[in-house]
Amino acid sequence: MRNIFTVVYNIVLIFSASLSHAQDKTEVYQLRTEVTDAWRTASDLSSRLEEDLSQKMPSVSGWFCTPDMTLPSSMSGAIEAIPTLSLVCEHVEQEMRVTFFLDPTSARLQCEAIENKKSGIANGRVKSDAFRFFEAGDWHIMRSGVDIQGCSSGILAFVAKGDRSQAAIDMGLSAIDQFGEAMLAFDAAEIFGSETFAEQQSALIRFVDGLEIQAHYLARMIPLPTDSPLDIVKSAPSSERTPWDLPMPSILTSAPSASATLELKDCRVIVELSASEVMIEEAMRTSGRWASPGGTDGEVKNVYMRRNTERFVGRERIDGTGIEAFVDNRVIVRVVIPGAPPCESAPDIVARLFREIITNDLSTFGIR
Repeated sequence: MRNIFTVVYNIVLIFSASLSHAQDKTEVYQLRTEVTDAWRTASDLSSRLEEDLSQKMPSVSGWFCTPDMTLPSSMSGAIEAIPTLSLVCEHVEQEMRVTFFLDPTSARLQCEAIENKKSGIANGRVKSDAFRFFEAGDWHIMRSGVDIQGCSSGILAFVAKGDRSQAAIDMGLSAIDQFGEAMLAFDAAEIFGSETFAEQQSALIRFVDGLEIQAHYLARMIPLPTDSPLDIVKSAPSSERTPWDLPMPSILTSAPSASATLELKDCRVIVELSASEVMIEEAMRTSGRWASPGGTDGEVKNVYMRRNTERFVGRERIDGTGIEAFVDNRVIVRVVIPGAPPCESAPDIVARLFREIITNDLSTFGIR
């Protein structure tokens, strides 16, 4: 009996427009150039807007804020196309890491979260003791414990994470409330209506349009068995949520990416392809640093065999249940059977899928 695969795609994309995919390799390279140009334009304009935000931010008595110089990798790469102001704000009683996003998707979700919490308190589902709300003009701000979040005009959002040490908590929440109240004076209306913001949003749309097409290209490189009946379901980042239900910063940290789950009768195989700079950085710096150059091809250590070839570096489980590789210095490729022994019906399925994927030229992806 033939194996029946159920394939579920999970494509990290932004819009749902129908696409006509270029077939010529030259056109694919041109796409990357267009994506890079749009990203650079959006990033340059975002830097200008970040400076405008910094100048508009109100001073808060007793608080001293400086640029955050210890940002994680998730705040670099594609996300630089969104105006983001990251600060470390210090007080004698407290310290907070504060991030402002000039982004309608983030602002909308922040406003929804605040309204949902207020509704929960009103109907008794949520205890009000740990929360305080501040509102004035277009601002809606909520303090939850030592953290604050807020939104303004459906465009500007911010989150502030306070010090959770017992000493800071014991000093009380008055300094944090003072910070929240001061943000009500943050008037960014002039920035919202500026030509710079309009140009940045236009460049951002071009950028995410290009990432969407790249994500679809990646999805098409995931092999499907030609001799088996298929039930194929394509979805956005979650089958229950549309792409716009996620904030743009969250999407851009993993785009462009595509994944598929292949269900066999005796096992499940997960295939993931990603040209996200954040995911590449994580694979190179954490989780065993398996995407970093070096090592001898075929060298065995613990349950892994080192892979280091002309086209890719990575690691392969010696039992045949997983391969993780950084291919063409552009794309992370993962083919794994999670938490299970090799498939009895197709013991070489992982290696076969990986070999078929890398028959494609993956050097055309990414943003620069």
